[in-house]
Order: sequence, then C-alpha cells, then structure tokens
Amino acid sequence: MAGDIAFAVAAKVAEYTVEPVFHQLSYLFFYKRNVNNLKTQVAKLEEETKDRVQREVDAANENGEEIHIDVQNWLSRVDELIKKATEFYADYSEAKSRCWNSSSTNLLSRRKLSRKAVKLTLEVTEIQTQGNFSKVSYRVTPPMVTSTSSKDYKALESRTRTLTSILETLRDGKLKRIGVWGPGGVGKTTLAKQVAKEAQEANIYGKVVMVTITVEVNVNRVQGEIADALGLKFDENTEVGRANRLRERIKKEHDILFIIDDIWEGFNLEIMGVPLEDEHEGSTFLLTSRNYDVLKSEMGIQKGFLLQVLEHEEAWSLFKEMSGNTVEYPKLKATAIEIAERFAGLPILIATVAKALKDKELYAWKDALNRLKNFDNEGYGKVHSALELSYHHLEDEEAKALFLLIGLQGRYYVYKYDLLIFALGMGLFKHINSLEEARVRLHKLTNNLKACCLLVEDETRWVAIHDVVRGVAVLIASKDQQVFSKKVYSELNEWPEMDTLRRCRGIYLPWCYMRNFPERLESPQLEVLALENYSKDYLIVPDSFFEETRQLKVLDICGMMCIPKPPLSLQFLTNLQVLYLYWCKLDDITMVGDLCNLQVLSLCKSDIKHLPEQIGKLGRLRLLDLDSCSSLQVIPPKVLSNLTNLEELYMGNSFVNWESCSSSTTTNACLVELMDLHRLTTLDLPIPNAEILPMDFLFRKLERFRVYIGDGWSREGNYESRRLKLKLSTKVGGGVTLLLQNAEDLSIDELPGVKNVVNDLNEDGFPELKHLSVQNNVEIHCIFNSIILSHAHCIFPNLDSLVLNNLSNLEHICHGPSMVEVEIFCKLRNFQVNNCHRLKNLFLFSMIRNISQLVEIQVSDCRYMEEIVFSKKEDSLNHAVDGIEFPQLLSLTLQNLPALVTFCSTEITPSTSRRRNQELSIEIETKEINEVNKQGSLLPLFNHKISFPNLETMVIKHISKLRTIWHHQVTANSFQNLATLEIDSCAGLINLVTISIAKNLLHLKTMKIYNCENIEEIVSTEGQNVEDVITFNLLESLALVRLPCFKSFCSGNHTFKFPSLKEVIVEECPKMEMFCPGNLFAPMLKGVTQEYSVQFWNGDLNTTIKHLFMEMHDSNGK
Repeated sequence: MAGDIAFAVAAKVAEYTVEPVFHQLSYLFFYKRNVNNLKTQVAKLEEETKDRVQREVDAANENGEEIHIDVQNWLSRVDELIKKATEFYADYSEAKSRCWNSSSTNLLSRRKLSRKAVKLTLEVTEIQTQGNFSKVSYRVTPPMVTSTSSKDYKALESRTRTLTSILETLRDGKLKRIGVWGPGGVGKTTLAKQVAKEAQEANIYGKVVMVTITVEVNVNRVQGEIADALGLKFDENTEVGRANRLRERIKKEHDILFIIDDIWEGFNLEIMGVPLEDEHEGSTFLLTSRNYDVLKSEMGIQKGFLLQVLEHEEAWSLFKEMSGNTVEYPKLKATAIEIAERFAGLPILIATVAKALKDKELYAWKDALNRLKNFDNEGYGKVHSALELSYHHLEDEEAKALFLLIGLQGRYYVYKYDLLIFALGMGLFKHINSLEEARVRLHKLTNNLKACCLLVEDETRWVAIHDVVRGVAVLIASKDQQVFSKKVYSELNEWPEMDTLRRCRGIYLPWCYMRNFPERLESPQLEVLALENYSKDYLIVPDSFFEETRQLKVLDICGMMCIPKPPLSLQFLTNLQVLYLYWCKLDDITMVGDLCNLQVLSLCKSDIKHLPEQIGKLGRLRLLDLDSCSSLQVIPPKVLSNLTNLEELYMGNSFVNWESCSSSTTTNACLVELMDLHRLTTLDLPIPNAEILPMDFLFRKLERFRVYIGDGWSREGNYESRRLKLKLSTKVGGGVTLLLQNAEDLSIDELPGVKNVVNDLNEDGFPELKHLSVQNNVEIHCIFNSIILSHAHCIFPNLDSLVLNNLSNLEHICHGPSMVEVEIFCKLRNFQVNNCHRLKNLFLFSMIRNISQLVEIQVSDCRYMEEIVFSKKEDSLNHAVDGIEFPQLLSLTLQNLPALVTFCSTEITPSTSRRRNQELSIEIETKEINEVNKQGSLLPLFNHKISFPNLETMVIKHISKLRTIWHHQVTANSFQNLATLEIDSCAGLINLVTISIAKNLLHLKTMKIYNCENIEEIVSTEGQNVEDVITFNLLESLALVRLPCFKSFCSGNHTFKFPSLKEVIVEECPKMEMFCPGNLFAPMLKGVTQEYSVQFWNGDLNTTIKHLFMEMHDSNGK
C-alpha cells in the first residue's frame, strides 16, 4: 500500500516537472522545424486560401454584390497575421545573423522564437480552416428609387392629406390591402413612390418593394423586379419555378410592403410568387389603378383612397411653381391663368405644359393657348392618350357608347333622365324590356365609368364629366361616329358644310345661341338631332326642315315656336323613338299622334293648353312627360288610359282639372283612367282636390312616385325617391295605404282619426321611410305608442330626418313603458320640433342608445318643454349608465322654451346595488324640478355627465329659467369642437362659462351674446384667486350686444390670449368699463365696432373699451 502511494506521488511529480521541462526543451530541439513549418503554412494561407477568397471577392465586387462582413473580417485578420509573420521573419533573420553559441542568452532567444513560431503556426492553421466560405457575397437589395419622389412629388395640401392617411393606415397595420385610384395623369405613381420613400425612411416595414404592372401583365418582368428588389438571383427557367423561389424568399421577411402600380385588370399575385396575407402575415399591399372596381372587386382592397384632380388654387400654385415667376408678369398673367384653367387639374398635364412654357416669350404662351383651345393633340398628347387608353380599355361596348353620349351633351353636369331617354331612343342598351331595366343598366354603367375615372361624379340624378375628358369623348365621337357638336352656351354662326351634314349621324347643339336654320337639313344618315335654343326669343323651324332626315331616332327641340303647328315635315319621321318638345310654344300637335314608333314624348315646360286625342294612338309610348305644363287645361277622356304600355308618367306642376269619376258628362280625364296603366312604375302626380280620389286608387308596381294629395303642398324632391304628401278630409284607405307603406319621404297634414302615427298608419313601423314631416294636425297625440303596439321591436329603422311642426296636442314622441326593448330612430340624423306646446320632453332616457347618429337637434317655440331627455324612475334604477353622449351631434338649437329647466334632469350615475340612494337622488331632483317651476332653474343646462364631443354649433335663445349653461366641470372631450356659440335673451344668466369650461372650448370661432339683461361677465372666476392663462386660439369674432349689466369679459386678474380675434362688436353695454383687468393679447384686432357699424380703436382692446366707456358717460353727463 505504501509503495503504491509512493509510485502515485512520483508519477504526479513527473507530470508537473518532467513533462513541462520536456515541452520547453522541445522548442530548442525543434527550432528550425518550427520556423520552416510556419513559412510553409503562411505561404499556403497567402498563396492558396487568401488568393482564392480574394478572387471571389473581386468578382463579387465587379458584379455589384455586397461582401459578407465575416469575409471582410477574415481578410483583415489574414493581412494582420501575415504582417505578424513578416515581422517574425525579420526577428528570426536578425537573430540568425548573430553569432549563435551555447550561451544562456542565445538559448533563451532561440526558445522564444521557436515558441512564437509554433503559436503563429497554430493561428495560421486555424484561420485557414475558417477561410472555406461557401459564399463570400450576396446580391445587394437595390434601394428604392426615390429620385422621382424627391424631384416630382409636390407637397400640395390635397396630396399631403392623402399621403398622411395612407401612412397612418400602414402604421396601424390592421389592413393588409389598400388601394389608390384616380384618372390617368392624376399622380398615382408619384404618390406611390413617395409612400415608398417615407415608409422606408420611417422603418414602417423591413422591406418596401415597388413594381409596375401596366396594361399587359408581364409575369417574367414583374418577378424579375421583385427579385432585384430583394437581392435574389434566379436559377430557375420557368415562371412556376421562379414563383416558388420568390415565395420562399419573401417568407423570410418579417414584414414587407408591396406597392403594385398601374393595375388595369385583376391578376393572381400568387402566380407571380407573392404569398398572400393568409400565407405570410407580414405582407401588406398598396395597389394603384384607374378603376376602383378592379381594386375592390378583383383585387380585394379593404380601403380605398381616391386621388382626385387638383382644385383650381392647387393647380394654379403648381403651375406657377413649375413655369416660374414669369406667370405673374402683367402681360403674361391673364394668358397663363386661362391656360391653367384648361388643365383639368391633372398634374401630368400641368407639368408638361408648364415645363414647355418656362421662360418663354408671350407669343409662345398665346400659341399654347390657341392649341389648347383647339384641343391640339401635341398640346394634350399625354393626357389625351391616357384618357383614350382608358376609353378603349372599357370592356363593355355599351359603356363606351354611353361615355361618348355623356361627352356630347356639352356640359359638366348631365342629368341621368336625359341619358336614359337618349339611350333608349338610340337603342344603346341591348336586351332591355322595360324602362326600369334600362335605368338599372344606366346606373351600373355610370358607376363603371366613375370607377374608371372617366366621370368626376356619379350621383342619383346626374353625372359630372370634366371639360378635358369631355373633349376627348367629342374627339373620339367625331372621328368614329361622324358627329357634329358644340359646347353648351356656344354660338352657332353657321351650319356645317353640306358634305359634313350628309355624313353626320349625330348633331348635338346643347343650349346654343342660334339665329336661323337651313330650309332643309340634308342629313340622310342622321339618327340624333338636339337643337336646344338658348336665345331669348323663340325660333321657328322651317316646315321642310326634316324632309331629308327620315332616319332620325331622337329629336330634341328646345325653345322653338311651333304655332299653330310643328314643322310639317315632322310627319315624315316615322322611325322616331324619342321626341322632346321642351320649353316650346305649342298649339296643335295632332300630327305627333301619327309618329307610331314613339316610345318617349316630352312636352316638359312647354306652353300647351290642349292635349289632342290623337296622342292616345301612341300605343308604343313608354314615357309621357307633361311636367310643368302649367297652361294645360284639357286632357280628353281615355287619352291616358289608351297608353297601355306607359311605364312613366310625369304631371307635376301641370294638369289639375281632373273630373270626378261619378260625373255623368266628362270633358276631361279622371283619375280612375290611370288605373288602366298596369305597367306604370313611375308617377309624378298632384291631386289638389282630395275629394275626387277614387277609393281603389291603387298602383302595385310603382318603383318611384311623387304624389301630393290635398291642397297647399309645395313641390320638391326628385323623381328617384318615393314621396307622398297627405292632407285628407276622410280617413286613409285604399291605395293610399299602399303608398304609405312604401314611401321613403312622407309629409302628413290633416288626417282624420290619426292619433298615433305608427299605430294608426303603419303597424310595421315604416321600414322604408327616410324622411317624415308631420304638421298642422290637432289630433295626433304621439308618434309611437308602445302600449298599444307592444309587439313592435323595430320602428323607423331607416328614418334620417323627423320634423314635427304645429302639433297642438302632441304630448309624447314615444309613449309607454321603458323603450329599452324597442329599436327606434337608429339612423335618425336630423330632428326638428316647432310649436308643439304640450310636449314636455323629446327623448326617453332608455332611447339614448338608439339615437347616437343624431347630427342636428332643433327645438323651438314649445311652451311647456321642460327637458330634452326625460328619465323615468324605472329607467334610472334599472338602466343606470356612466353618462349620456351624443357622439355625432354637430348642431344644437334650443329656442323660445320658457319652461326648459335642463337638458336632462336626472343625475346619471354608475350602476350600483344601493337602490335606495338612487331613489333618494331621484326624489330630490324631482323636488328640485318642482321648485324650478316656481323660481327658476337650480340645475345647469348641461350636467357633467352629458357629452357632446363633436358639437360645432350651439344656439340658445329665449330660455328665461336658465341660470347656468354648464356644470363647473364637463367630460374631457365634451364641447371641445364647439365653433359657434350664440346666446340670446336668456335673462337668468349671470355669466357664461367657468375658467375650466373656457379652457375646453379649443375650437371656438364665433361667440355672440345678445339681450341677456343680467349677465355681468363671460368667464366666471368661480372664486379662484390664482392667476391663470386662458387662450381662445381660434376665436375670430366676439359680439356683446344689449347687455345692460355687463361689466367685463372676466373680472378676475387672469391673462387672456386671442391670437385669431379680428372682430369685436360692443353695443349697448353701459356698464362695461374695461375688457378685462388682467393681461390681454389680441394681435390681429384693429378695431371695436359699435352701433351703425362705426369702428373705434385706441391701440389695444382694453384702452379702446375704457375710452368708449368714458366717452359714453361724458356724453350722458352733458
């Protein structure tokens, strides 16, 4: 055992003594070998490994690739190591040159060099193994090309707004597909590049890639552009292979924005290799196109931004900037302005012309103007080609024809009614069986044209087309369809040459100044003729004028004298489909009855007294327009009933001499004849004498109507709605009930037997109604009674406006128990109440959740109105909430309400289990209200739980019990958008606002205080002694008129700032000695206006007020 231990100790001693000694001696024994080994390894590193890596790096640099950072570091370390080896060789050579002997000094130097050689060799060997790079470089991701953005993008207000909105949407990150659409040349590409630039600079996305599609989608090119942007090099030869490679590369990006510009039709992004949102959550797309439908329907955008043409001021500003200051020279300016007005607000056109005219002489500007007037292709080249390309890209031939028809109307606004009639007569719509189908087709096509930016607007009744776009339409029509046309209000000094007329298929002269007509219009191919005379005198068309126009399908004659008869040659137009005789002098139009193919006959606004019996022969007639024929006295019996194919009949402001159906002898039509018109879908009809209304006056197919029954109704509204006005001496019944159920716009006057509007007239709750007006009725007690109609749960679901006027017995808007279970007024935006003296409140508290869409409330002349929102005891106990908010309300008017106490009397409190506290609160408030009726309001008009975050206008007049408008505190955002405040004849007011309320009126622009006999100041100090700073940043106008007790704006020693104040009116304020005692800043104010608009100014507002006060008292003393 002892021997084993001794051996183990001896072995350990040898390990720590003999082995290290041998290791150190080896540096001496293998000195030369160690140095030679170092030389070999360094040579291998330098001549093989480094040389190979360097060649790869040089090749990568030549290809514009980026060298990996570890490769760059490796090369630096190699150079450093070679430098160390070189220094070692120098030391070795120096030592070798000495006389080496066995002295201890030389032995130590030799061991040291050998040891260093070994260490360097190990480093060289290690760095050699690290030099086996699979790839030394990578393709550089090209930076976004921002030269266009920084150079061509102009920070115009409209563009900046859109740019900001897009960037905010991108930052939000919730929407993955965003679209920008607008006409060609409007600046979509420039905006998209600016979005790319700013999104990249703000690091909203890790990568931003922008590609352009164009009309022809080139998959290879688009894939290549995306790959270049991502630094990807394709080895694949097929589209599918490249798509798969691209898809995998894109997935490696955490977030990436694809800007895909100039899309003409839908395409599959996945075919390109772009993973969609469900495959790669980091992908976001910004798409641009001229066609909104392509973006919405085919590419699936979630939000769209319309980039509109520039408004006049922006267009002029851009034009000035790009053409130089010379446009301001007196000789040039008028011409420059006229040129700028012809740009259609299209930046591409502005830029093209402005750059071309920069620094040019006046003659060049005038020449440019002449070219633009003539619509020279050289001047309009880019815009013309862009618009014409949009036109030719329309897939629907009907859309193309309609676009040209709109352009040929010669005006900015074009009524769809006119388009419908022209299109019908021209046979533009194929496979149409009714006017209703034609109208639907028309709306679809105009919507498509708007989506393609060929129309500026597409509204219910009309469309709008820009002058430049219209000019392109006229050019195309003139070239392709042989059309002669003039712009609206042009002068026709002479007719085209004979050869031109013979080739013409269409002549459009919309509201032109005409002097005369040729005896005969020799246009054998003519299909459309519009002669709209705008001269102050009626013109006479020669009798033989139409003899050579027998192919006419549409004839539009306006402002012509056709007495005693229309031109005799009219009888030859047997192919005529549409005849307009608008604003004409007419007498005997018997010959019109022989135009057997007529589908449309319009005598609108013409002076005619007698409709001939022969009109009843027009068996194919679909539309008869007698609108505003105020002289029309006679329509023979059976003329209307014989028009069995009639679909639309317009008689507003026209014939009213309807015979009674019970009359034994009739010389005029009776209303029952209209019952034979089974295809009627549109009816415009006044019936001033309700006594002659047939009981079975029923039309089941009406899609739109404007029917006024009873006297005293004014004519308003349009043909597209379903409007009914009722004033009856008998109960509602028969076909009128059906009209009531389908009406969108309903006005009610006297209606015997109706006490509850919903309950008695439409138990379904008027689901179609959008506008309701109830007036001059003594029987109506409430609008809806939930006690009687307890099963109803949805009342007035689409009502937009409600007007109640002069209803002397109206007691409730809604009557019954809590309305929590009833959906009522959910879309109501405008509510007006006037002269309803028995009405004490407007809304039940339980209805508040339903009326959140209200935009305007107007209540006036209601003698017993105590509060606007009324809270029943059970409402407060069972449905307590934190407060009342009217989030969309913009305007509030409360006028001549002598009993009004407060907006809402019951304190709104959070839900709590302490019912007794709530009950006690309600009891106290009830007592307060009762006390109020004796001595005036103890409550503010608005308590601190009522919020109007978007209210802009508030008018309060003639509310005698009002003592305070606001509680001393309001919710954080309430009244912050109030811009106009008008207070008149509120005798109980002592002051207007507290300091805390004043600070909340951030957007107040106008303040008017009239006839408040006890008001002493505007801003109350509320006992606050600490000096404060109150700023009315936007206040521009302040009026203080007839305030006998008014002393100052504020009696406290506070600082007031009015940086925008321009107008102060002070009239009949005899006690106003100063504006305010504290500091006052109103840098823009230059005068104080008094009676008779006389202005005074003494350097500053306070000094001026003091001077006026002293002057007034001096004059009174005298």
